[in-house]
Amino acid sequence: MAKNPSVKIEADVMWAGNMVTPRDSGQYADGKYHVDLTNLDADAVKALESLGLKVNFKDDKGKFLHVKSQRPMQVFHSDGSPVEGSEVGNGSKARALMSFYENSYGRFPSLVKMVVTDLVKYDAGASIDELLEDTEETL
Repeated sequence: MAKNPSVKIEADVMWAGNMVTPRDSGQYADGKYHVDLTNLDADAVKALESLGLKVNFKDDKGKFLHVKSQRPMQVFHSDGSPVEGSEVGNGSKARALMSFYENSYGRFPSLVKMVVTDLVKYDAGASIDELLEDTEETL
């Protein structure tokens, strides 16, 4: 069986906690692993579309791709050491090797490997005031 083609892209990462822990509770619980690759530039969009993938747009994510998997996703530091997906906070930057899978519903993105190039550590204990301060500095 031939392997599907793949492309390399750069993206910001959102909701990376579900890359290693399945979404088992809440409104969108499905037992799968998820991540959003956001703020895709024109080259990334062109590469993904060349694979036949649909790139979405939302004001808060720019052009983005929602990726899900039945298995935990592979995430690494630039030196090749593994990253715990639960460490990766929103706004982390990464390079991703993307491919796709197909089924009777269509063609969907598949994350082959991700290398985090700029880690923003997830802090579950951060207060809402701290989060707002961080946001205000970037506005």
